[in-house]
Amino acid sequence: MSVSALDEVGLGIQPDSDLVSLMDQPFPAVVLSIDVGTSGVRSVLFDQHGSELESARYISQRESSLGDFAEVDANEIVTDVVKTIDELMLRAPDSRPEYLAISAFWHSLIGVDAEGNATTPLLTWADTRAAKFARKLRAEFDESEWHSRTGCRFHPSYWPAKLLRRRRRQVTGLGDRRCTFGEAAR
Repeated sequence: MSVSALDEVGLGIQPDSDLVSLMDQPFPAVVLSIDVGTSGVRSVLFDQHGSELESARYISQRESSLGDFAEVDANEIVTDVVKTIDELMLRAPDSRPEYLAISAFWHSLIGVDAEGNATTPLLTWADTRAAKFARKLRAEFDESEWHSRTGCRFHPSYWPAKLLRRRRRQVTGLGDRRCTFGEAAR
């Protein structure tokens, strides 16, 4: 039997004992996938082979921000997610998701309190009010070195510039911690 390039890469790699194989289960595993973005929410159920079973979509009724910023109410988004999942489960009442995959607001920033409640609006990737602070960071630090350590450049949509802008403008209310929407929605 010949060994493929993929087999060669995997030789000697043992799976983590905590991982569960979807293929070894006596019943089909179902994955609930949720994509939360500025235009709305999409929820999809997939079987253990990655085939789509059912989907639901909620198109945002929020008004788009004009200008150079984009803030959204995190509680409204949570409500949209719940509505979408409810709709999906009405369409597939016999499905019982066992796994969850979520993608939510690339480069978002939100402040939360100790209980996980939002203390700030959600700042989306489109919030460019920190542009001058990104330039300031570039002037003060070696962006190449920073990028090699973090994978992050000094850009208005990334946290360093957003957090510096909040600090310099003395914006309060970040709460006990800062996180992305996906982390806050857990």
